Amino acid sequence: MKNYICLLRGINVSGRKKILMNDLRKLFESLDFSDVKTYVQSGNVLFRSKSNDIIKLTDTIQKKIETEYNFFVPVLVKTADDFKEIIDQVPFNDKEIDPKFLHVLFLFQKVIVEEPENLNIPMSEGEDFKVIDDIIYVYCPNGYGRSKLNTNVFERKLKVHATGRNWNTVNQLYKLAMS
Repeated sequence: MKNYICLLRGINVSGRKKILMNDLRKLFESLDFSDVKTYVQSGNVLFRSKSNDIIKLTDTIQKKIETEYNFFVPVLVKTADDFKEIIDQVPFNDKEIDPKFLHVLFLFQKVIVEEPENLNIPMSEGEDFKVIDDIIYVYCPNGYGRSKLNTNVFERKLKVHATGRNWNTVNQLYKLAMS
């Protein structure tokens, strides 16, 4: 059995695409996943499965949600090992950063960004971002809510679905997956 972390994009935001976490847990259990846990209300689900096929897992979850709720939700499935790697490869070790201002954007497919400055995303003083495969590390010392470095901007610029989590959530999801 392998530990997985599933991230749902855009549920329970401003009363739209509402899914209760208890119902979401039951939905995952109905798919024969075990040790299903949810974390906060923003669509984080931890589970164990015998399957090693992330594409099939993603498709199964996405279709089940669409069937049950009659709306589409982008679904991203990562292994606990993937999360460990994301945590270990933080690219901002050349400067002092406050982790409470660090966010991770999970892209739904890998992209190649050879020249990040060519994305023409306006940044405030101290802000920075780094793209590594299908992960964007975003540092916003003035607060993520005030920054232009948000999920929607990167989705438009890169033409790919993305979902974001703050650094604390990323670490908590990994710890829960390993417990």
